[in-house]
Amino acid sequence: MAKKTSTELKEYFKAGKRPTEAQFGDVMDSLANLEDPQLFPKNYIKKGLSIDFPHQVSDQAVDILLGNRGMSGSIEVEIVGTWMYTNTVGNIKKLFQVGFNPDNSVWYTPTSRIVEAAGPILNHIYIGDLVWDANTNQYKIIIYHTNDTGNIYDVRITYHCPFNTQDFSEVKISDVYTHPLVGQRVHYIHYNDNLGVGTTLPETSLHVKAPKDRGHSNVVGGLFDRSEAAGGSNIVQLKYHSTADLELNSFFTGTNFRYGSYGDFNIVNNIDGGVHGAVNMVTNGQTRLSVMPNGNIGVGTSTPQARMNIVSPMHTADQEGTLIIGDVNQANLRLGCSENHTWIQGHAGMPLHINPIGNNLILNRDAGNVGIGTNNPDQKLTVKGKIHAEDVIVDMNVPADYVFQKYFDGESSIRPDYQMPTISELESFVRENKHLPEIPSGEAIMKDGVNLGDFQMKLLQKIEELTLYVISQNKEIEDLKAIIKK
Repeated sequence: MAKKTSTELKEYFKAGKRPTEAQFGDVMDSLANLEDPQLFPKNYIKKGLSIDFPHQVSDQAVDILLGNRGMSGSIEVEIVGTWMYTNTVGNIKKLFQVGFNPDNSVWYTPTSRIVEAAGPILNHIYIGDLVWDANTNQYKIIIYHTNDTGNIYDVRITYHCPFNTQDFSEVKISDVYTHPLVGQRVHYIHYNDNLGVGTTLPETSLHVKAPKDRGHSNVVGGLFDRSEAAGGSNIVQLKYHSTADLELNSFFTGTNFRYGSYGDFNIVNNIDGGVHGAVNMVTNGQTRLSVMPNGNIGVGTSTPQARMNIVSPMHTADQEGTLIIGDVNQANLRLGCSENHTWIQGHAGMPLHINPIGNNLILNRDAGNVGIGTNNPDQKLTVKGKIHAEDVIVDMNVPADYVFQKYFDGESSIRPDYQMPTISELESFVRENKHLPEIPSGEAIMKDGVNLGDFQMKLLQKIEELTLYVISQNKEIEDLKAIIKK
């Protein structure tokens, strides 16, 4: 038998090895020398203390006085409650990572986290930070009593160090003193109210804080993962009650999806079937897109009044467009609203084709005027410029047949008041007015234009009157010929 170090003894029991009889003897000899620090270095030490807070006195605290020492590794502080004046059963365990020398020579800023927290003790005890106390010239950990009901608490301190620890005998508890706790007063861990991942101060049920100071590298703040075949189920589901959640469907085919198909990402909000319960997309503090419970979609408005309701600031220039379809650097279609009008245009110098497949095109079916080349149409169709057409059909309410009816029949149902002027009357009118009766003057035409349909009928009236004048003159000529022959 021979004394062996812990490292040597571990070799005897590695996987696949069976200790020999001599090696078992070494184990027995070594166990008899457990106190030998050269064989078994003491790299951790425990300390047990107690705290007795007074009854019906609020805002009390004590310090765990660590002394003016150097420490490196971790310190584990656990406080266990009991029942005296009230129920403080449970425990709180906080782990500190430390690295410092005596006289406040800190070479690693202490970090800490709660590793256990359960029971009514959470409403009575709060473990503070590890700090340097310049008044007493030593390191300390503050323990706050957040309730005014007195109780005794057990304090268990464990110091882990990669090499031989120092003597921990002088570590003690200070006297009780008044020290109100400001800010968070309850510790949280995964089986309590809040869960903090990457933070010791979780602010909600699940608070995930990604690592910082990583430059431009990609950092995943939280990951929900499920890789097994899941059929039609959801891989990830974040829910609020049974009405609103985010779902990522699995990538396996199936028929059991709640919404959509495999591989779909669903944003679900079934909170209300009325005006509440929209799905919104928000940037820079403003709602940019809203999908309402009734299916209406709003862009730039949170109260869309149609299946697609796009709202942009007024004074939008025509060349910008509220809605652009196509590549902005190629041919595209633009629609928009300015302060005084709405518009639709082709862009990039390309023609705008409306209904190119040949179906009927109807503009202003019920009311309103159409303007081409003008912003102020005063008729159903107002064109500023020339019109090029193969043919024009004009519907008339009063055709010019009344001229012949009145001449040959003596009356006309179309225009009873019509009277064809005599040649003498016509001559007198033309001599005085320099234009035909019922035909506007050149000055009036230049000023007001002409009603094309009415003007055409007036011209037809004059042609019919001219025809009757010719017929009448021809009769007179024939009568004169007959007289001459006699």
